[in-house]
Amino acid sequence: MLIWGGADDAVPPSQSIAFREALEQARFRVRTLVVPGAGHFWFSDEPINDPTSYNHVVAPRVLRFLNDSLNKQKS
Repeated sequence: MLIWGGADDAVPPSQSIAFREALEQARFRVRTLVVPGAGHFWFSDEPINDPTSYNHVVAPRVLRFLNDSLNKQKS
């Protein structure tokens, strides 16, 4: 799962998009999520339990992705 901030001024979105395309060409399951308004270090700077934080929205999606991915590996 690739996640990046929509307001990231350190890494251009094209870098993540190119990485996603390379992973898909290698037949990896890839999901992307752009976090509108988030900068580069949003993930480590916010509490997960604050309902107004980016992490509060992103965390359930990451957990769902991991759960789905790990369950597919067991099959």
